This record gives sequence, structure tokens and C-alpha cells, in this order.
Amino acid sequence: MSTVVVTPSHPDPPAAGVRPYRLWVGLLGPPLAWLFHLIACYAAVERARESWPWYVTLHVASAVFLATALACGLIAWVDWRRAGRGWPKSEEGGPIGRTRFLAVMGIMSGALFALIIANAWLALFMLDPMWD
Repeated sequence: MSTVVVTPSHPDPPAAGVRPYRLWVGLLGPPLAWLFHLIACYAAVERARESWPWYVTLHVASAVFLATALACGLIAWVDWRRAGRGWPKSEEGGPIGRTRFLAVMGIMSGALFALIIANAWLALFMLDPMWD
């Protein structure tokens, strides 16, 4: 008697060459990078008023989280190219349409939150946290 092992698979997997976790990283990574940037800067700004190394920490955190948001947008861009580089259409369903939609949303999310982080970083150059 032989045993057959049945592995459940997703009924509608994403486009070829695209992993589902990459789509979610591209979509949710940039807002999470912005959230952690905001938390880190708010936590460090009081100490930045007291000592200079903490002021540098604000700039390092901004650079790291900006790079993270851009990297997540780049992951979404690579997935969009793998899905055929087409604009998602409302008539297009299935794995290709869903992959294109999530990838384009990830690209837009990466651009938007990278711009938000860059603007917050720009404010660090113009406004000194030592001001009362």
C-alpha cells in the first residue's frame, strides 16, 4: 500500500518569478519604515538637545529608514518588471493582474514614504533641536 502526500497549494499563485512575501514587503515596507523613523526621531530628539552624538543619531536614523523605504520600492519595481511591466487594468484579473496591482501600489508607496522621510530629514538640517 502506498501513501500519497497531497500538498495544498494556493489556488491562484502570483505571476511567475514573483514571491508573495516580496509583494507585501514592497507594499507595507515603506509605511513601516516611516513609522519606525518617526518613532526613532521622537525618541532621540530630547537626548539630541543634551548631547551632540544623539543629534548625529537623528541623521543616521533618517538615512537608514530612507534607504529602507527606497529598497522596498525597488523590490516592488523588480516584481512589476517580472509581471510584464504593464499597467494594471480593471478588466485584468488573476495572478498577473493582482501581481501588477500590488507591485504598482508598492512602487507608489515607496515613492510617497521616501518623500515623507526625506522631508522630515530636511527639517533636521533647517531646524536645530537645541532651540527652546
